[in-house]
Amino acid sequence: MSDTDHLRFWRLLDELCRERGTSTADLTAALAEAGHQVTPQYLSALRSGKKDNPNYKLLHALGQVLGVHPAWFVGGRRDRAHGSVTSDGFTARLRRLFESIRPAGGNPYSIREIVSRVPECTAALPGRGWTLSAPTLADLCKGDNDNPSLRQVLVIAAVFGVEPWYFFDDDYARRADAEATAIRISTVLELDVRAVVARSFAGDRARQVDPQVVGSVIARMTRAFFPEKADQVERLLAVDNRDEDPGRDGPGPAAADPGSP
Repeated sequence: MSDTDHLRFWRLLDELCRERGTSTADLTAALAEAGHQVTPQYLSALRSGKKDNPNYKLLHALGQVLGVHPAWFVGGRRDRAHGSVTSDGFTARLRRLFESIRPAGGNPYSIREIVSRVPECTAALPGRGWTLSAPTLADLCKGDNDNPSLRQVLVIAAVFGVEPWYFFDDDYARRADAEATAIRISTVLELDVRAVVARSFAGDRARQVDPQVVGSVIARMTRAFFPEKADQVERLLAVDNRDEDPGRDGPGPAAADPGSP
């Protein structure tokens, strides 16, 4: 599945219906039985591409009645593995995203900050109409609206830098949250360590401190203060060390076993 498949929802839906031998009338009836009332005219327009902006709950319902993961409609997995389809509402998942992915300063993004990033972060998406207003995002965060449109889901995902199936796939969301938290912890601790180095050494000596030494201190601090995230932070530090010194065969003793004396 290509990176732009989530922008061709109608093709995925139509191909899946043809594959299943499901007519628009059959699909309408199946959705109604699942408690989701949609007109056959609207479903026909979705299948033909005349409409291309279904809402979040309809995507979940389509996945359920057609036997695929709802993430598949936005470029994610197709299999509905047990426990992989999110049981959270959209608002709960969005609040978790705000908590997990933060700017370097450590505080969560504000509504205004997210909205201000929309033009830049959606510039690479084809077509126009990739917008998100502050009142709309505020309603989604508060739960006054727990059923965004597909386009709103795609915009929010682009701004936060996650895949759009973050809002549908629990397995992916857990990994994304854990990685974002580990990055935040390592970034904050690195700033603290480098501030101490800058106060302890003057000028060039501070800049010449071995990055692996800094990484070892960060790893030890993580073990002490954030033990549940220590393994993830250490993996991130190991990757950073290899990027800075590609000639090394591995992360080195300090990064591999930061807890050793």
